[in-house]
Amino acid sequence: MLCVCRGKVRVFFNGYVAISYVAFAFIQNVAVTERYGFSMVTVNLAMFLFVAFVWIYETLRPENVYDFSNFKWKYAWMIILALFAYYCPFDSNGALDFNPIHFFERNTATAFCLTTPLFLTILTLNLPKVNRVTYRITAIIGFIIGCYNMMPFLNPSTVYVGIVHLPLLIISLYCIVLSYSNKVWNN
Repeated sequence: MLCVCRGKVRVFFNGYVAISYVAFAFIQNVAVTERYGFSMVTVNLAMFLFVAFVWIYETLRPENVYDFSNFKWKYAWMIILALFAYYCPFDSNGALDFNPIHFFERNTATAFCLTTPLFLTILTLNLPKVNRVTYRITAIIGFIIGCYNMMPFLNPSTVYVGIVHLPLLIISLYCIVLSYSNKVWNN
C-alpha cells in the first residue's frame, strides 16, 4: 500500500505501526497461567511501549515521508532479510518449511522481532525523509531485543529461533549506525 499510495497513507501507516507496538507489548509480554498466575516481562513491556510512544508521536505530528524517492540499492539487502524474518520459514520443530502460504497465514504480524525489521527497512528506504528519533529509538530497542534472542544459539535444538532473529539484530544495528551518520541525514 505504501508503494502504491506513497505518502498519501503515511498517517494511517504510522498509526498502524504505533498500534502494532502497543499490541506487541501486551501480546508478547503479559500472560496469565494456571501455575504462576499473572506474569509480566516488565522491561520488555516498557521498551515496546516506548517504541509505541515515539510512533504515536510520529502519527500525531508526521515527519516521515514514504515516497521512496531517494531509494538506494545499497539498502536492498535489508529487504531480503526483513522478508525472511516476516516469512519465518521454520516449522515448530525447527525444520525449514518454505510453503508460500505461510507468508500469509503465520502470525508474524503480531511479533515484535519478526515485524520490526520490516518497519526499519521501510524507514531506511525513505531516508533522510523520516523522523530521526522514531528511527533511532525503534532501532535501539530492536537491537536490545535482538541481543536477547541470540541466546537460542546456545541450545542446538533452538538454533532456528536464533536464525530467525538475526534480521532483527543485524538490521537494527545497521539502522542505529545510520541514525548517527550525519552523511545520511544531510543529503
